[in-house]
Amino acid sequence: MSTLIKERRTRRRKAICINTPTPGQLLNEVCHILDLNPNDVKSGRRFTRLVKGKSMFLYLGRSFGFQIADMGRLVKMNHSSVLYHLNGYDDLLDKSKMYYDGNLAQEVRLMKDKLRSRLINCL
Repeated sequence: MSTLIKERRTRRRKAICINTPTPGQLLNEVCHILDLNPNDVKSGRRFTRLVKGKSMFLYLGRSFGFQIADMGRLVKMNHSSVLYHLNGYDDLLDKSKMYYDGNLAQEVRLMKDKLRSRLINCL
């Protein structure tokens, strides 16, 4: 067997995760970190804290590779509304980096690190 084939096989094995999170687990972890109730985030209520939690969940879910339709179904949103949230959150992050100290971007980065360490155990 050539070394190229062996190399490809070993790369695949390293990328396999033991505990791949689901969108529901991610939502629960985000709500736990932000001190929110997952049922409130799933509801149609539009309090600032709940919308922030929902936007954070959608943004982090996209970075974890979840499908937009699955995340939208979980928080009872149409996929176009999910895309609107994601685009708005991207703009907000860009403005935070540009005009402020980048606190929001830093907060998102820290939350990503926390979630990766809590949810994913890769080989």
